[in-house]
Amino acid sequence: MPERLTPRAITSLAATGHRIAIWDAVVPGLVLRVTPAGVKTLSVWYRVDGRARRHTIPGRFPEVDRAGARVRARDVLARARNGDDAHGAKVAARKAPTFEELAKTFIEAREPNLAASTATEYRRMVACYIHGSPLGEPGPGHPARGSEALPRRPRTPRARHGKQGLPARARGLPLGRA
Repeated sequence: MPERLTPRAITSLAATGHRIAIWDAVVPGLVLRVTPAGVKTLSVWYRVDGRARRHTIPGRFPEVDRAGARVRARDVLARARNGDDAHGAKVAARKAPTFEELAKTFIEAREPNLAASTATEYRRMVACYIHGSPLGEPGPGHPARGSEALPRRPRTPRARHGKQGLPARARGLPLGRA
């Protein structure tokens, strides 16, 4: 039977040997779940196209408070009434093609119209981006290396004495001739 989820009632719940589900009396479909380890999560049950779905609200209690969970639950329920499936969107995002799959599809589709050297270069660039440098390590600037910056070009050495390291005007030469 649904009961009103109050902060005191939620914090007083203790872990038992099995999972507990307590339904909220204020927002239909909102459920507080307590695992045997004592973890408290909030989720919302709804129906889309006749199928029952459960959307877990990201975060755990007390990070996600009761009022915030109710707002999110009402949002999920409103979208479900319009036919939008929050759980289905998560599943579809997991099944979305990766960059590697998209790159291979792109190369295979265009390979008949490409020169052999261009197709080889495309495959090499994709392999370097996905698997790192040809030596097996990601190169500089690769996302796997984190925030490591690209190496700077070494400066050309300038003479410390004499006029050769100075600009043309300082050396007494006319502009345009170095």
